[in-house]
This record gives sequence, structure tokens and C-alpha cells, in this order.
Amino acid sequence: MPQGFAQDRYPVRPIRLLIPFPPGGAADNVGRAIGERLSAQLKQPVVIDNRPGAAGRLATDLLVRAEPDGYTLLVGTPGAITIAPSLHKTLSYNVDRDILPITHVPYKGGGPALIDLISGDIQVMFSTAVVALPHVNSGRLRALAVITAQRQALLPNLPAMSETVPGFGISNWDGIFAPARTPPRIADRLFVEINKALQSAELRQRLNAAGIDPVGSASRADFVKSIRDETTQWAKVIKDANIKVD
Repeated sequence: MPQGFAQDRYPVRPIRLLIPFPPGGAADNVGRAIGERLSAQLKQPVVIDNRPGAAGRLATDLLVRAEPDGYTLLVGTPGAITIAPSLHKTLSYNVDRDILPITHVPYKGGGPALIDLISGDIQVMFSTAVVALPHVNSGRLRALAVITAQRQALLPNLPAMSETVPGFGISNWDGIFAPARTPPRIADRLFVEINKALQSAELRQRLNAAGIDPVGSASRADFVKSIRDETTQWAKVIKDANIKVD
């Protein structure tokens, strides 16, 4: 079948969606929710393939080695995309050269030290909304701010840290990626369909319940810029703190 004709008919077979963490986490929740909506919209199965390991780098490497035909996608995260290039001297992939950003799904990040915080062993922590909010609502914890640059729709009365520290803003996110050299027509179709999925009331309700406030990118170029800006930000942090892992 001529390549152009195959692209026009995309997709004609199941799509594989790599998730770099085990089932049950935020990236898995995002990937499965988007995958279900894409299956319905594209009339083809989206097969979830959990490939945990190396803080997301294992799944990212699998994406890079896949055919650039739109049938292998990745739920990418900051660890493997914007932090690893500065943290690791050697990577099996180059983000700019090997990976094509499709769309961006920011959400709130956090940590597992909630018990120590409630007991008073520690005084402050960053936590996901879904973990912390029940304790905030019960009065056991006090929420101070969100760490994103703007206030969040799920917590409209909670200030952003940038209101006190101008310029401060850290966003945890997942993004959908394809191999570089994926035909633009397919990449554009995926961008449109995934952002359409993110507007689904059912999907938004499902992710909101997990503390995730999904927002698609304004454009693929916008996502590329945010990745480059964040990579620069983390490179400075890693250099200034002299962080080394290998």
C-alpha cells in the first residue's frame, strides 16, 4: 500500500501506548483514560503496555526504537524527558532528535511522606491533591499553596506560590510522544484527537477524581517550547546543586 494512502487511512490497526510505570499510578491513570477515549474516537484498539524501569527511560528507549508510523506512542514524564538529559552523562536517546512531542497533560505532583507530616515528624511537604485533600478537608492538614505558576481549577481558593515568589512555577505533567520522523499528518491527527479526548466530560471527571486536572497543549509547537524551557530550568538546578548520579 502506498505510504501516503496508508497515512490517509490512519489508523488501520491497533495503537500501542507505552506507559513507563506500573499500573495504578498517575501516568497509568492518564494513559488508560486517554487510551479508552482514543479507541472510541479512532475506531481502533489502544493497547496499554506498561514498561516500568529506569525512571521512565526504559519505555522512552522503546519508543525511540519503534517505527515512526503512529502505531507506537509513549506517556512521557519529566524524569525521562526534561531531567534525565542533564542528570545522566549517557542516554540511549536524544530528546530533540529522537522524540516527537504530541500533547501535554499537566497535573499536580506530590510525595509519599503524608504520615510523617500528620504525625508532626516533618513540618511541610509537597503532595498530590488526591492524597492530601481528604486530610486538608478534615482539618488535619493545612494547604498553603499550589506549586504551579497559576491557581488550579480544582483548588481555586488556594494561592499559587508565584503570588508570593514571582516567577516560581513547577508543574508535574504527562505528555504523549511519538518517535521522531512520524509523518506530520499523523502527528497532527493525534494532536487533534488527544486534545478532543481531554475535553471529554467523562475523562475529565475520571482524572479529576485522581487529583489530575488535564489540559491539552495549545499546539504541538507550544509543547516543544515548554519542554525546552523546562529542560533549561532543570539543567540549572542540577548544575547549581552539583547533582550527579552516574
